[in-house]
This record gives sequence, structure tokens and C-alpha cells, in this order.
Amino acid sequence: AEKGMSLRESDEYKRFRQWVPLKKVIVFSNETWTYMDWGPRDSVPIVFLAGASGDVDVFYRQFTSLCPKGYRLISVRPPAYKKHIKWLRGFDRFLDKLDADHIHLFGTTLGGYMAQCYIQYCQSHHKRDRVLSLILCNAFADTSYFVNNAKSCLGTFPFMPDFLLKKFLLANFPTHIDHVEVMQSVDFMVHQVEHLSQSQLASRLILSCKKGPLLAENLDTDDLPITVIDAIDEVAIPERLREEIYKYYPEAKPAHIRVGGNFPYLSNPLEVNMHIEVHMRALGYQLEGFSHEDISHEDLSEEYESPSDENLEIPDDSIEEEHVDSKSEEVSNNEETQRTSDDEEAQRLADEEDQRSAEDVEVKRIADEDEEHVDNISEEIPHNEETQRTPDEEQRLDDDIKSQNELLEEGEEGEEELSN
Repeated sequence: AEKGMSLRESDEYKRFRQWVPLKKVIVFSNETWTYMDWGPRDSVPIVFLAGASGDVDVFYRQFTSLCPKGYRLISVRPPAYKKHIKWLRGFDRFLDKLDADHIHLFGTTLGGYMAQCYIQYCQSHHKRDRVLSLILCNAFADTSYFVNNAKSCLGTFPFMPDFLLKKFLLANFPTHIDHVEVMQSVDFMVHQVEHLSQSQLASRLILSCKKGPLLAENLDTDDLPITVIDAIDEVAIPERLREEIYKYYPEAKPAHIRVGGNFPYLSNPLEVNMHIEVHMRALGYQLEGFSHEDISHEDLSEEYESPSDENLEIPDDSIEEEHVDSKSEEVSNNEETQRTSDDEEAQRLADEEDQRSAEDVEVKRIADEDEEHVDNISEEIPHNEETQRTPDEEQRLDDDIKSQNELLEEGEEGEEELSN
């Protein structure tokens, strides 16, 4: 989005809403999961789980970038569950309804916690091979911090009016923002919170602030590829909670983002999408995309069918080698550019130091000249006063001095008489 324009008004978001339909699936007779699903149907999907304040369209910048490259993405809005186990069972049945036997999981904040819980659920229900990999973004593995902060009001969340629940969620949003992109992402998320129902708001706060079932230290992740995306600027999730992720998953690949805030998938989608692609390519996914111009308006209806697989074949070895060579050359060029930039910076600092030294010398020279000038003036003033007196003025000055001496003598004689 252009600077000064909200993300909701951007052409990218408008195209996304035109391309990707909103769908619903009912599980267990009365639980409705709302979702967006786009990409080749025969691809293993990446399922995106939003945080407490995000809705189903919050990952639109991943859809518009990754789906045209051949990835299948699914973003979900779960029903208003108030228990973790019901959420996990409902999500498992939701995937069954979509015939998604294998998935990759992407979760942020609360969504990241629930993604870890679901992996634990699958391991205890003999479905270890359902989740093939995991990507966490600004996530946590323990709800104790939030439980302690919300003990007094946890039981009242289901009965609170929506404006109070929104106040709880928005209290964690930053108030001072230096980067335009981060400010746009916060504005987008505020709009998302404003449009969530009371039941949805209560559900998300309860799942965040209730003691959860996850035992991350017992989770078997030896064969599970994990990437941890972390923004290193101002984030609402305490650093201690985010550091615990690396303690529980020491084999996870860290992916740090300098600027991203609470919602880097919105504020810095280029880096987030790059890390997602690197994660997927490490698993062997290198897909060629398709063009949006090839999709008719009818293809984007509720009955949308993805393009054929003819354009989605994995590249052969020669293409892969060429890609690696080009990447190596790009890295080499980047290193050379960095070295040149460092040299220029060092030269600039040296020039500034020389300039400051020259300025100091000039200041000292001017100060010396001023001091010498003042001394000369001081010497000239009495000389000028003496040379400017006329003979009459000299006589008057002598008469005044003689008068003053006579007065002093009279005063002394008077004092002697009084004393006698």
C-alpha cells in the first residue's frame, strides 16, 4: 500500500477480496468454520491461524504473493470456542471435511499457541504425519503470563459487552509508532477488532488467558521442521515468552525481522513471505506459478476450481542449479556492495573528523586574534586619553589636585585640635 493509504483501501486488498471467496464448513452439526482457500487443490496446503485480534482475511498479503507461485493457502476463522480441547477437535474435523490429510501450519500469537497444541493433539491421536512442518510468528508456548494478568476477569469474559472486550484487546496495541508500514498494520488490525462479534472476542480472550493443555517440553519435534519468525522491534508478546520457543525447539530455524511490530505479515510481507518460501523450499517445494490474467471471473466464485497442474511442475535439476548459481552471484554482488558501502562510510567519517579538526584550529585562531585585539585596545585607551588633554585641561587638573590636598591638610589639622 502507498504511504498514507490504509491497507483496506489498497488495490492489493481489493484484488484479494475479488479473487478469494469466503467459504464455510459445519462440523459436529452446529459448529461453523469460516475459511478462505486458494491455490492448486492437489498441493499440500499451508493453514494460517490468526491471533486473538485477526480475522480470516488478515493474511491477504501472503495469499496475493504465494498463491500465484503455486502454493495453496487456507486461512480460518474458528467458531467461538471457550475450551482448547473443543477448538482442537473442531479443527481436526474441519481438516477432515477438506480432505486435508497433510498440512503445513503457520500460527501467530494465539494461533501459534493453538498450532503447537494441535501438533500435540495429533501425536496423542495417532496422526503424527498430518502436520508436516510448523512456522511460528511472534508466538508463545505457555499461557501462564496471561493467566496471571487476567485472573480477576477471566470468568466474566462471556458476559462482558463487546466494547469492554475490544478495550482489553486494543490495550496491547502500540501507541507510539515510528514506521508507516507498522502504523498501517495496526490500523488494519483495529478495524478487524472493531468488526468481531462479542462471542468471537470473548472466545479469543478466554483461550489466551486460560491455562492451556500444551506441554511444549514433551512435544516430539525431532522430525518436524520448524521456522520461528520474530520481529525484533516493539512487540506486545514479552520477550521472555518468545525466547522460550527457542528453548523448547532448539532445532528450529530462527528468522528475525528488524521492523515488523505485532503484525509483521501485514507490515513487512516481503520478508515474511521470503521466510515462508525458504521454509517450504527446504522441504522440496519449488513451484512455478500461474498468472491472474488467466483466471476468469467465473473461476473466482464459490465453485472456484484451481488451474490445471500443467504449469505447476517442480523444476528439473538444471533449472535448480541455474537458480543456485544466480543466487550465489547475487550474494556475491551484495557482499561487494556492502564492502563498498562500508568503505564509503569510513571515508565519510574520516572527512568529517578532518573538517572538525580544521574548524577547531580556525576557532582557536579567531579567539587568539580577538584576545590580541582586546589587549591592543586596552593599551591604546590610556595613551589616547593622555594625548587628547589640552594645556588648559592640564592646568585645571593640577589646580583640582592642589585643592584636594589643601582640604586634606585642613581636615588633619582639625582632627589634631579636637584630640588636644
